[in-house]
Amino acid sequence: MFIWLGISIVFFIIEAIVPGLISLWFGIAAAITMILSPFLDNYFHEFYVFIILSIIIFIITKKVSKNWKTKKRDKVDRIRGSIVEIKSINDKGLYEIYLDGKNWTGKSYDSLEVGEKAEVIGIEGIRLVLKKLEDK
Repeated sequence: MFIWLGISIVFFIIEAIVPGLISLWFGIAAAITMILSPFLDNYFHEFYVFIILSIIIFIITKKVSKNWKTKKRDKVDRIRGSIVEIKSINDKGLYEIYLDGKNWTGKSYDSLEVGEKAEVIGIEGIRLVLKKLEDK
């Protein structure tokens, strides 16, 4: 029982140090195996339960993270291509804009003036990347 507690703690520490859901499912599986260990006959059965739980939790975690990434990508895709108006230019030369109910900071390789329209072509960190709209 205490062996699985130690294994669980080790996997959670590894997960805290190395980001990216590397060992989370092993830590959860070890914790569940620790709870189930008094009801199992020997270490081989405990190990089999640990392996099966790890695989199940891995599959569930993968599906959940895939859905989460898809939703996140949809938000970025919705913003990309939007037309925005430059509200102001701050001290650092970045453009202040309002989009989708939020104030954003934008940057552009083109020179933009207050009141001018620009297209959002991407996101870098927390800044929108803007492109000057060409007059037609």
